[in-house]
Amino acid sequence: ENPDHLRFLVLQGISVNSRLGESAYRSIGEEFATEIFKVDPDHGKSSFAVMWREALNALDKMPQPLRDTSRVFRHHSAISRRRIAKLDSALYGLEDGDKIALLQRAISDINYALTEIPYTAGSEPDLNLLNSLAKAYFDLAEVEVANGASSARISQLKNLAIAATQRAYRESPNNSFVLETYVQSLLVTAKDSPDEALTNCVAALGV
Repeated sequence: ENPDHLRFLVLQGISVNSRLGESAYRSIGEEFATEIFKVDPDHGKSSFAVMWREALNALDKMPQPLRDTSRVFRHHSAISRRRIAKLDSALYGLEDGDKIALLQRAISDINYALTEIPYTAGSEPDLNLLNSLAKAYFDLAEVEVANGASSARISQLKNLAIAATQRAYRESPNNSFVLETYVQSLLVTAKDSPDEALTNCVAALGV
């Protein structure tokens, strides 16, 4: 359809090469999730934002050994899904159902990386995964509120987000990304629980 689409199709053809599932080529395979097909316009990765469905489909068709053994691949694929769920609905053709599905898949992939793929040196640490997991739960709660989900469902999602945040905070209470999410969790709790509002707002100011 245009030069960007042609470039995407060429890269897609490379991405399904089975050798990218081998340990010797893992770093190249991971780069498709961290850079090449990543959709994160706020951080300069917007080349394939308008064709986000194709980009995600290409990531899902990459060699299974890579997808099932790389924390980096799972995490950054999830980040793309989170970022896409925040794009302008009209401009990028996103329905509310798309946003929910994207965030649910992001949560599933991060949980898979945490529970099914052991950490190895140079891999994605639990800290990063937990912080992204908390953000994904918060994002999903926000979308489901807009879609009229029950208060019980919203409370469940927020509690899962807070639990992930607290785990990340215990691991690294000085990490700037974790602190941002931790303060967010304090403010969410303050808003939802008036009895705890003063304590949580003071704690947020302290951070």
